Amino acid sequence: MPEPFSLYVHVPYCRHVCPYCDFNVHAAARPPEEHYTAGLVAELTACGAQEPWGGRRVKTVYLGGGTPSLFSPASIGGIVTAVTRWFGLVDGAEITLEANPGTLSHASLAGYRRAGVNRLSLGAQSFHPRHLQTLGRDHGPDDVRAAVDAAGAVGFENLSLDLIFGVPAETLADWEADLAQA
Repeated sequence: MPEPFSLYVHVPYCRHVCPYCDFNVHAAARPPEEHYTAGLVAELTACGAQEPWGGRRVKTVYLGGGTPSLFSPASIGGIVTAVTRWFGLVDGAEITLEANPGTLSHASLAGYRRAGVNRLSLGAQSFHPRHLQTLGRDHGPDDVRAAVDAAGAVGFENLSLDLIFGVPAETLADWEADLAQA
């Protein structure tokens, strides 16, 4: 059996571009979700039978960005379905969605779970409002807490939080407080 591989799917859209971000992202109040998802599915379809991927299953799918959580659970589900159809998933495959805490609701998280997402990576960055403002983030500490609670309530058992150390004017006590809250 050919060696399974990991797949990164880039969703390059954000509501705005944070000043520290150096990823390939584009600000869009309304990203072209339907068009972009159709393009991804077409690319997955084209690659599914091609070397070196043909016949190899996927062990991890990472939907990163950008802000993939700007896309609906139906679109994320369409991408996961295409991966499953054209490559197949190994048993226990990890399917991760990067998310901005301010874009999530109980309903959207439940939809992502139904779509096959089993790991959530939250871009918390900090629990301090002044540091979030410095970073240009459009969510607050309460959004992070609400997202973590909702994720647990809908069955996410694998959850990570991104935190940034070294924000201008951040103290060691600030960082320790962020770690304690995480």
